[in-house]
Amino acid sequence: MYSRQKTLIFDLSANNSYDSAQNVYRFMAVTRNNRIYLPASFVWDFFGLTYSYLITDIAPLIRITNEDRVLTDSFFANAAASLMQSRYSAYLNGLTPSQPQTPPPDIGGGGVVSPPTNPQTEEKVPFHLSFLCSGGAQTEKILAALDSRGVYGLFLFSPDDLAGNDDLIRRILGSGHSIGFAVPNAKEDTLSLLEEGNRLLRLIARSSTRLVSIPGLTEEDRAQLEQAGWTSWKHTVNGVYKTGSFTQVSAKIISQLEKEKDAIFLQMDDGEISAGALPRILRHLENGNYYGCKVFETMFLCG
Repeated sequence: MYSRQKTLIFDLSANNSYDSAQNVYRFMAVTRNNRIYLPASFVWDFFGLTYSYLITDIAPLIRITNEDRVLTDSFFANAAASLMQSRYSAYLNGLTPSQPQTPPPDIGGGGVVSPPTNPQTEEKVPFHLSFLCSGGAQTEKILAALDSRGVYGLFLFSPDDLAGNDDLIRRILGSGHSIGFAVPNAKEDTLSLLEEGNRLLRLIARSSTRLVSIPGLTEEDRAQLEQAGWTSWKHTVNGVYKTGSFTQVSAKIISQLEKEKDAIFLQMDDGEISAGALPRILRHLENGNYYGCKVFETMFLCG
């Protein structure tokens, strides 16, 4: 990294850094998933920059500035809100992996040879778990079951239920799970309700979400949500049961899962029946041809 006056080099093999005068620093870069991460605080101190941490309506924002800064943080956040929303939405959409279209090789005479495939990868079905939450005592049991098997879920709260569930929400986010909103139907004030939910979420956990589950959305409603930066979450397997034993319910849900050949989006609630049936369902998914996906905004991080 360099500016007109300074140069800073990170040595990945020596686990240190040094400047153009060969002064060595103990700060090092790290590599995770083929990406290089730098110690931000050291970098901006080295180059004489300052930073501020801002809570915005879109996402937490770190603003890095030099001595030529003109706008205050609050004025900057307001002035750049539209641009930040546009770039943030473009970033999230760009995270969705595209499938490369590779034409099969020509062997002459008009024939083609199909490229080799990996049977195991082709057979495995991705699954995503979501839970309608009211903040009941059973949510902790659900979290414990998920954590024990390294599976992540999306927990959908009504914006009205956020208050009073501070510790639970921080527990969910702290364990790597996702938070979204659940609204029973689309109304004129839905967007206001969602933004109020994000305001509370920022107060509780310095976090926000753009995921919302609203049953029976029309295409017009969906388009309005997307235009406002929201992503509609929709399940393909309904696992919400109000009656039945744990064994009966888990067997019914597993039967539904086995019929799914594409990606599975299973939705349950945080009631006693779901908490009791979940361990058996997770065992079935773990032992079968499935692999779990973590839900993150508009992207499904699979693996």
